[in-house]
Parts: sequence; C-alpha cells; structure tokens
Amino acid sequence: MEKSEITKTIVANSSPANVFKTISDEKELPKWWVDVPVLELHEGGNMMFRFLKEKSEMLDQDYVVKGKVIEVIPDKKLVYSWKPIDDPKFPDSIVTWTLESIDSDKTKVTLTHSRLEGCEIFALLDAGWEYFLKKLAKMF
Repeated sequence: MEKSEITKTIVANSSPANVFKTISDEKELPKWWVDVPVLELHEGGNMMFRFLKEKSEMLDQDYVVKGKVIEVIPDKKLVYSWKPIDDPKFPDSIVTWTLESIDSDKTKVTLTHSRLEGCEIFALLDAGWEYFLKKLAKMF
C-alpha cells in the first residue's frame, strides 16, 4: 500500500507559546531547520523555505519549497502547503503542526505531512522530518 502521510510526534520541554514561536518565527527557524525562511504568518501568506546544500549532508543542491499559509491558530496550530520548486512531479502536499499543552511546561508537538500520494522521495522526507523534529526537541 502506498504511503501518503508522514506523522511525527515529540514532547518539547516548553510552553506551546515558545514552541509556536520556534516553528513559526523567521528568526528562530534557521536555528534548527530552514536555512533561509520566508513565512508570512497569516492565512494566505507566502511561505518559501530554502535549504542550503552547504549546510546539509543530505542535499546535493539547494532545496527550495514554496507554499501558502492555510491556517494559523497561535500557540496551537500552523498549516501550510508544501511544494518543491524544482520537482513538478511532487504532489501538492500539506504540512500541519499541532501543539497540545501537556502541563505548564511541556508541549506535545505533532507534525503531519499529508497528501503525499505518488511522492518519489517519501523515504527521504520521512527521514528528514525525523531528523529535524529531534533538532526541534533539543531547542528546549
């Protein structure tokens, strides 16, 4: 059966507000994930993430993803579309971040990358999300 969705969950030792800032602030994203981020944090806002090959062991060229912000619920949820600019075969996919407060100083972070039917680099994406979610957890 073809896989069409990646879901990863971590527990961050921080509040949902701090985690939300870390996954949505253009100044915070390069500390753990995107080398050159553009993220207009409102519904319909533009998203462009540039991953630089010189900063990654996984890339043989720069990797650029574009999308639109679909939903923003501060400290709870962030959703945007995700499409690499150099891969016309890549499906029009969706990335959803969901944050749930566990107690006063912990947050359950769930990342879902969906609508990946026919994705030729599914295993690479899965490994990439695993790697970056571990880096995110270490931010707190």
